[in-house]
Amino acid sequence: MHADMTNFLEKEGPELAEIRSVLGARARRGTLMDMREFVSYAPRMLHNAFGQNLLYSGCQYQAADFRARLEEHLRKLDGLFCHAVAWLGMAYNEIYSRILSGDFVLFEFGELCAYHPPSVATKAFEIYRFICHQEKKDWQNWRADPRAWHTHEEEQRRRYREIISSLEESSE
Repeated sequence: MHADMTNFLEKEGPELAEIRSVLGARARRGTLMDMREFVSYAPRMLHNAFGQNLLYSGCQYQAADFRARLEEHLRKLDGLFCHAVAWLGMAYNEIYSRILSGDFVLFEFGELCAYHPPSVATKAFEIYRFICHQEKKDWQNWRADPRAWHTHEEEQRRRYREIISSLEESSE
């Protein structure tokens, strides 16, 4: 899956080069793929017949090194999402319009808040506001997805205000 994503980004053009370089390849130290594999598969301990624990797989990262590289990637997150959304606007307007609509906040952030800790929702909301600012869209007012049909628009607006209010409170 990861290789498919980097291949896809490779084909799509140079404006996505930063995303491609961060995702990276397995063999490139410090890329998100290399770090994910390290967390998932290394290091491993083996308990031998003498009751000793032996480290038997690679430990290419020390804790401080791993933390520093992860923080470096996290600092780039806002920009990476902005590049991705801008690219969607050029290539896939239907998805772009959906992301920048109030419906996206209603449904996606509603679910995000229900299943993830407040810190995750807060960071996601910060990124969303940053994207809206970059794309010159007002995130403070509910905007229906232009391709969606709504029967209870006032109810949608009320729910939107509740979600936005809750996200703003948790980010303070």
